[in-house]
Amino acid sequence: MTIGHFPMPNMFRNKIWRFFSQVSIEVLLSLFKLIFSLTPKLKNQWVIGHNHGFCDNAKLVAQEIAKSRKDIKLVWLKSDSGHSVDDNIISCSKYSLLGVYYQITSKVFIVSTGTNDIGRLTPYFGCYYFNLWHGWPIKKIGLDSKETSPSTTNAINNLYKFLYRRSNQRYSAFFCHNSAQAKVFQQAFGVAENKTIVTGWPRLKEIKSGKLAQLTFAPTWHTDSKTTVNLIDSVVTEFERQSELKKLCVCLHPFDKGLITQLELKYRSNNITFNCGDTMENVKKSKVVISDFSSTVIDAMVTYNCEIILFHDNIKQYKNERGVYSEFSQIIESKVDLNKTVKKDFFNIQPSDNECTSKIIDHIISISR
Repeated sequence: MTIGHFPMPNMFRNKIWRFFSQVSIEVLLSLFKLIFSLTPKLKNQWVIGHNHGFCDNAKLVAQEIAKSRKDIKLVWLKSDSGHSVDDNIISCSKYSLLGVYYQITSKVFIVSTGTNDIGRLTPYFGCYYFNLWHGWPIKKIGLDSKETSPSTTNAINNLYKFLYRRSNQRYSAFFCHNSAQAKVFQQAFGVAENKTIVTGWPRLKEIKSGKLAQLTFAPTWHTDSKTTVNLIDSVVTEFERQSELKKLCVCLHPFDKGLITQLELKYRSNNITFNCGDTMENVKKSKVVISDFSSTVIDAMVTYNCEIILFHDNIKQYKNERGVYSEFSQIIESKVDLNKTVKKDFFNIQPSDNECTSKIIDHIISISR
C-alpha cells in the first residue's frame, strides 16, 4: 500500500545540500562568532536545548537544575516557539533577540544533537560545550557510517570527516550511559577517551508503569519518506492480523510530521493513531514497542520494561548503506512478527542510578568553574 502524495523534499533530505548549506552558514557567521567569543560571559548562566522540543536527557537535566541549583540561571532556547517548557525554567526562541543575547553572554551550553539546538551565534571560545546526545546508537552514526557522509567523492568525504572531527572537539564532554556506549562515541565522533564521561543517562532510569494492550511503532527518520510509509504499512498489516493488542500508536519523527494527515486519511480506524508528540508518553503504557532503528526501543526496554521488536523490510541494503552495530544486527528481522519480541534481559544495559543527573551537573560545574 502506498500514499499518492508526499511532502515536498526539503534540505534535510538532501545530504550534499545540507552539508554545503551548513558550511556556508558557518562561514558567513564566523566573524560574529569570533567577536562574540571576546565579549564578557556570565559564569552562572547556562543555556540548554533540544532541536525537537522539551524532551530526552536535556529535559531531565534542565528540571534537576531548576529544582536543586538555584545558583544557576538556566535558559532553555526553543527551536520552535510552539515547544512547551516547564514554567519554572526560563525559555525563549533561539531566533529572538533575547535568544541571541543568551547565546553570546552564557558561559555553558548543553546540547542534545549539536549546537544548532541552541542557535548559530554561540561563540567559538570563552565558554564550554557539553553534549547529552539524543539516542542509543543502533544504526551506525557519525564517522562509523559511510551513509552520513554527504558524498562518495573522496575530496568531499575527507573534508566532511575533517570538519566533523574538528567540530566535535569543542565539547568538553559527551555524557554516556555506560562504557560500551563511550567506546562507540569515541570512534563515531572522533573524540578522546577523556571526553566521554560515563554517568548513566537520566532517560534510562527505571520507571514502573501500567501497561495497556497497546502497540507503539516509532520509526526512525529516513531521507526517503516512502520508506517510512512502507514500514508503517507492514506494522499496520501485522496489527490488524492479531487480536491481543487493541490499539496501535504510530509516533513519527519530527521531520515526518507532514505525513500525519495523509496517513490519517488512509487508515480510518479508531484503533490506529498517528502523532509527532512526546513518544515516551505512548511508550510507557505499551506492552510492545516496534522500531526499525530508533533508540526509542532502548528506553522502552530499560526504562519501562516493554517488549520490543526491531525490523526493516530491506535490512541487507540498510546494513550495507548505513550500517548497524553488531549487538543489534542479530535481532533485526526483515518483517514484523509480534510473536518474536525481545525482552529486557537480552541486552546488558542496566538502568541508571538515581544520581546520574547530579553526576552530569557536577561534572559540568567542575569543568566550567
